[in-house]
Amino acid sequence: MLKKKISLITGVAGSIGSNLADNLLKNNHIVYGVDNLSLGKKKNLQSITSNKNFFFKKINLKYKVEFFFNSFIKKKIDYVWLLAANSDIQKGVKNDNVDINDTFFTTVNALKGVVRKLNKKCLIIFTSSSAIYGNYRGPLNEENHNFNPISNYGKSKLLSEFFIKSYCQHHKILFLILRLPNVTGSPFTHGILSDFLKKYKKNKKMLKVLGNGMQKKPYVHVKELVRAMHYLSNKIKIKSDTILIGPQQINGILIKKIANIFKKKINNRIKLLFEKKNYGWKGDVPSYSYLTKRLNSYDFRFRYTSDQAISYAVDQLKKNIIKE
Repeated sequence: MLKKKISLITGVAGSIGSNLADNLLKNNHIVYGVDNLSLGKKKNLQSITSNKNFFFKKINLKYKVEFFFNSFIKKKIDYVWLLAANSDIQKGVKNDNVDINDTFFTTVNALKGVVRKLNKKCLIIFTSSSAIYGNYRGPLNEENHNFNPISNYGKSKLLSEFFIKSYCQHHKILFLILRLPNVTGSPFTHGILSDFLKKYKKNKKMLKVLGNGMQKKPYVHVKELVRAMHYLSNKIKIKSDTILIGPQQINGILIKKIANIFKKKINNRIKLLFEKKNYGWKGDVPSYSYLTKRLNSYDFRFRYTSDQAISYAVDQLKKNIIKE
């Protein structure tokens, strides 16, 4: 019987974290999960809380946590998944401290707090973001170092990348930085479909869409994302890497099309109301695209295009609405 791997996931109660925990448990991992439950919800972990190989602790990572980790984690760790972050970009725009505390310090404190618990061959995996590039013209790629984030979220993700690289190189720890596009799928903790759902519950006749609908972005479904994360984590054996994650359809999907998919599947009588501005909110990057050459070099392909990821996610959303 294969020896079980030990994983620590920060931000485990979020959309990515809860799906990742489920994936890892099915792939012979023992999973320690921590979350402050400000954005993530314990109900997102309902399907795995009874699993004997899953251990959860509520911890606020913006404070030093070495003592809590030492008492909570009993075994040496093979993988550290640094997912904890503020995912509400608009909230971070209004308050500078939000992303510094909930994105940057959560990363720094988690890594420093767990360093004594790592196996010699441990891998650190960090979920970064395309937001670090800002309004870059042309497809994004890993060789492009013209970072110009326009949101505090993007700035904090970039600072976290710099810290992880420096810290891991100093301590001779392997790392994998994954720069994500927009992520969708159940549970809906944030993002465009979560926004649509909240608005729809309040008004079933009209849906106000942020921006003019011509914003265009790549989307991945969270189920496919965690499949990619698990796959890539097994490929990093000798050399650290930074990889842009995205579907093969690099041009993404129009926000207007997402709104129309929502309308068609949820309520075809709802009226869509678009704004006149070409961005959704201050700090929003209206359009971007990915080159996935490095991802492809690892022989990984996403099964869904951005359109298909959104369509699948709306189907999940519809089931949630019916249940309610």
